[in-house]
Amino acid sequence: MVRHKNLEKIKKSIDDGKHYLLSFHHKDGCFYGECIFNAYANASYLILIDYLNLKHPRKQDIINWLTEHQNADGSWGDILENGKGNYQFTLIATEALREYLQEEKLKKAKQWLMGYRGSKWIDPYTRLSIYMKNKNIELVSPPWWFVFIPRRIGYIFGKLQMSFPKLFWWSIFIYPSTWTKNAAYSLIVAKLMSTPNKSLFKKLILKFLKKKILELQLENGSWYDLGRTTRGAIYALSLLDYGVDSEPIKKGLHFLESRLGARGNINGLRLTVWDTALSLIALNELRDISEIENKVIETSVDFLLKSYSNKGGWSFSYYMKNLPDNDDTSLAILALNKFGQYIRDNRLFLIKKQVLKFLLKMQNDDGGWGAFLKNQCYKYPGRIPPFHEEHGHELKDPSTADVTAHVLQALGEVYRLDINNRRVKKAIEFLKKDQVKDGSWWGRWGICYIYGTTQTLIGLKAVDENMEEEYIKKAVDWLIKNQNDDGGWGEHYTSFFSTSFIPGQSTVEHTSWAIIALLDSGIDPNSEAIRKGIDYILKAQKEDGSFPPSYTAAAIDPGKYEIYSAIFPLWALSKWYRTIRGDKYENS
Repeated sequence: MVRHKNLEKIKKSIDDGKHYLLSFHHKDGCFYGECIFNAYANASYLILIDYLNLKHPRKQDIINWLTEHQNADGSWGDILENGKGNYQFTLIATEALREYLQEEKLKKAKQWLMGYRGSKWIDPYTRLSIYMKNKNIELVSPPWWFVFIPRRIGYIFGKLQMSFPKLFWWSIFIYPSTWTKNAAYSLIVAKLMSTPNKSLFKKLILKFLKKKILELQLENGSWYDLGRTTRGAIYALSLLDYGVDSEPIKKGLHFLESRLGARGNINGLRLTVWDTALSLIALNELRDISEIENKVIETSVDFLLKSYSNKGGWSFSYYMKNLPDNDDTSLAILALNKFGQYIRDNRLFLIKKQVLKFLLKMQNDDGGWGAFLKNQCYKYPGRIPPFHEEHGHELKDPSTADVTAHVLQALGEVYRLDINNRRVKKAIEFLKKDQVKDGSWWGRWGICYIYGTTQTLIGLKAVDENMEEEYIKKAVDWLIKNQNDDGGWGEHYTSFFSTSFIPGQSTVEHTSWAIIALLDSGIDPNSEAIRKGIDYILKAQKEDGSFPPSYTAAAIDPGKYEIYSAIFPLWALSKWYRTIRGDKYENS
């Protein structure tokens, strides 16, 4: 167990971890790492390559990567390593590999699908990909008028559902999340093109949809800077007689190819703003910045400034400026506020004013914050956001504990708002109502109860909530009670879909979140729980300073964000190191 005499060893571990994190820094100033989910991205990309008859130089790498991750029972799982078989991932991987898989492996995949007895729903992007490969599958599409529903109507029903969730449960279908609506454009094009009807009305609808799809293409050739939305748009444009040499499809394909990793895997997300903001916050915990880190920080601060949207916030990436969200905005302004000395003009002052206006405007009527939209629906404690099994992933974007906590952290640290502020009070009331009976909180963008609980504790501390309140002590007790015997914390990825916590093997990410939150909650840094957690992180560190990444993140599915294992252990070790030495410092 770590003692004061071993502080030099801790310092070396921190230095090694710092160099590991710096390896994720790129020339344009951003930090990012690979995001690994499941077989879906590779399978759908392979189908697209075959559909367009592309002579892709790394097609075999993509095929090999897919075949290597087939489970022994013939399925492909929720996650890549030892993941329970997932119906839609197995279905799309089987379709993609139909001509390439060894006969025995293909037979096992088909047998698994035939024997599967669970839910067989398929999300819109998967359905579209399989349809383009195999026209025998039914193409389920929203009606054409779906895309014409005004946002105002969605907001009205969103508010009604927030106030009367049981009475207006059906309203979640009225106005979907941005991602689902984008899928609808491509699905409706495919559905209309599959019918022989050649009426003028059909032509007008297709012309409108083509215009909308082309307008949504970003500077880097993508749609929403995401793989699945980009593939969907390419399918739609190809059906509308755009060839592979047309500029929109050529740019889209170039974007997809840029996401192909060295091992043949598709990197579905590149969270450049999110990763950069978190990396800067972790580096800020070091306090003693070298000349090399100075240059890194300077370019990273500049990257965040360039990524800022004139709409008053940040999205998850540089190219997504048209859709800022509350989570990335909160983390980005926190990071810039910590390194304001690197900004040589009055931009930070102006940005801070605009960001405060944006965040307050986006607060939901229930007191919390969702990620992208306002007043969309009510979410029951411990539940995933509303899900529709025929037409999409999540249909709504309700208030969640982790996003609300990050906004509170920004309001507290950057703007010095505290529990006496009416907006903060309203947010705290939401968090109290959203707390699960055992004391935890469900987290939307991390796995899951540990993530939601730790981020909430950090956010409450930032607005000077009394950390001796009973609901906070209950959360802290829950966190300590769920520490594993090896000193770490962990949670199984299936916890994301569960109404209660499912324990899992310890990870450095979960352990780091717990340590940071416990320190912010006033737990003695010499306590057994924290010291055992520090021991676990130290033992997990490799000789090169790195830590093993785990499935601790979440987007639409559970994911492994490689850079998390570089950011959070450094953050936790540095915070504990300074706390144990009695260093005094300000948050900003």
